[in-house]
Amino acid sequence: MNVLSFSSGKNLKEGLATLEEDLVKLTVELQMEAQCIPNMTHPHAPIGGEDRSTVRAMVYSIKDSDQCLIGTAEIPVGGIHMDAILAESLLPLIEVWAAEGALDVTIIGDDIRLHQVINFQQAASTRLQNGRAWS
Repeated sequence: MNVLSFSSGKNLKEGLATLEEDLVKLTVELQMEAQCIPNMTHPHAPIGGEDRSTVRAMVYSIKDSDQCLIGTAEIPVGGIHMDAILAESLLPLIEVWAAEGALDVTIIGDDIRLHQVINFQQAASTRLQNGRAWS
């Protein structure tokens, strides 16, 4: 039977305490590092200290108008002309909205690459013919 002396037991206890402190520090460092990694697989999931109630979506501006369109909502497009009567000569009316400013940063070794992304949405208004949509 091996019996530890008081001094070797004390050294073992101090070593375990130091190891535990180092483990806690490593855990904190890994968590901080994980918060800084861009989340390309789930871009709508919050990263790091982001508020979970924040929904990241592209907002499209309509030229010469104070209206805008959120990229995840296709149905409200029909409401843009609901207060107007469109001349039949304008139909089919195709509109395109652009969202600017999405910036993607890629760091590969010593190279830093910036990519500006512009997203587009398109909608078409058509006339009815015999109660059916015509395009």
